[in-house]
Amino acid sequence: MTTWFTSDTHYYHRNIIAYCNRQILLDEYGEVGPISKFSGTLDDAVKSMNKLLVQRHNEKVKPDDDVWHLGDFAFCGKDRAIEILEQLNGRKHLVLGNHDYSLIKKIAVFFDEIVDYKMLKVHMHYQADDGEIVQYHQPIVMCHFPILSWDLMRHGSWHLHGHCHGTLKATNALRLDVGVDTHNYYPISVEDIQNLIALRTVVPE
Repeated sequence: MTTWFTSDTHYYHRNIIAYCNRQILLDEYGEVGPISKFSGTLDDAVKSMNKLLVQRHNEKVKPDDDVWHLGDFAFCGKDRAIEILEQLNGRKHLVLGNHDYSLIKKIAVFFDEIVDYKMLKVHMHYQADDGEIVQYHQPIVMCHFPILSWDLMRHGSWHLHGHCHGTLKATNALRLDVGVDTHNYYPISVEDIQNLIALRTVVPE
């Protein structure tokens, strides 16, 4: 079983395509019609975006995996949101984003947990120089919004967030934007995050 993280999928949100330059990626798949022809129903661009996000989610996430979605799941009504959720693999957990509150009560049954903030401790291990397998629980602070100073920050905890769509300047702090726009529209595993974090040091921002 693997633990995955993602954020800011914005299913059914037409304007996010231009805002985050998702048109560039969609063009590569040759499935996108002119965005300007939107006339009250879903246009080809939105349908292609949804299809691509679901496809990339399921390429990585298996049915028994845990998935933490760090907010801004979808811009649509209950029926369309359920249509997406029923296609997505994994046991789903949601950290609420600023655009989730009007929808979440209608789709809450699809999530094992819904929170505003979460300190998660993930079981991990590594092989020491002497060959011994060292096991530990990695603390992970999750919030939709980036936090300047978070719990156990100076003691190796990670902070995962969304909201910024890759626009927040990177630092050496153990903080990572897990939004789909920063990871080629894929969720990212805890192991991959560990590899990225290993390249950083804990220093004051």
